[in-house]
Amino acid sequence: MHFPYRLFLIILLLISSQTVWACLPLTSNTVFIGRVQSAVPVADNNESGRFEWQFSSHRFVFRTLRTWFIYSRPEQWTGDFAPKGIAPNDLVIGLAYDPDSGEPEKYVVSTLAALRCENDVLTIDNPIVPYLGWNRDNGSCRHDNPIVVKGLLDGFIDEDQTYYLQLLQEKYRTCKQLDAAFPINQSIEKIALNDSQEAHERASKAHQSFWHQITSWFNLWW
Repeated sequence: MHFPYRLFLIILLLISSQTVWACLPLTSNTVFIGRVQSAVPVADNNESGRFEWQFSSHRFVFRTLRTWFIYSRPEQWTGDFAPKGIAPNDLVIGLAYDPDSGEPEKYVVSTLAALRCENDVLTIDNPIVPYLGWNRDNGSCRHDNPIVVKGLLDGFIDEDQTYYLQLLQEKYRTCKQLDAAFPINQSIEKIALNDSQEAHERASKAHQSFWHQITSWFNLWW
C-alpha cells in the first residue's frame, strides 16, 4: 500500500463520526513468531493482569530489509493477558509493537495464538484475547459483536489472514523447516505456565485508554 493512501485512511479514521470507533489498526510489521520460554506476572502491577513474556528464536516474519532501520530489537515483552493454554516451548504467533519512542526496546504484546504445523500445513489457533483491528465485514474499526472471534491476522487493512498464512506457508514449506527456524529450547521443561482463570478474567477486562491506543498506533504507522 502506498504511503499517501495510508495517510488518507488515517485522516479519514480520525475525522469519522462518533458512531464509528476511530482506530489505527496494527500492521503486518507487528507479526512475530517465537517459542514461549516464560510468562511471569509483573509484581508491581499484578492487579491489572500484566505479564512479562520471554521468547526464544523470535522473529518478525513480515518485516523487510528497509524496516531494519525503523524498528528496534525487543529486549523486554509485556502483555495484559495470562498465558491461558500456552506452555513453555510452544510455538506461537503474535502481534507486538514498541509504543514508547524513549524506550524502543520495550515491546507490548497485543495478543498471540498457537502456531501449529501438521502434514506440512500451517494453522493458527484463535487469539488468546481479541484486539482492536480493522473489521473487514463493514470496512471500519467498528465491531458490533465483540463475541465473534476473528483470526489473529485478520485485523489489518491490507489483506486478511488467508493471505498472510499463505505467505508463511511459502516461507516455511514443511514442518521441519519451521522447527529448524524456531528450534525448541532443550533446557526448558514442558510445564504449564500460569493458567489462572482469575488472572485471565482480569486481563480480559484490562484495556488501554483511547488516546493511549491512538498514540501507540501513530508510532507504528510513522
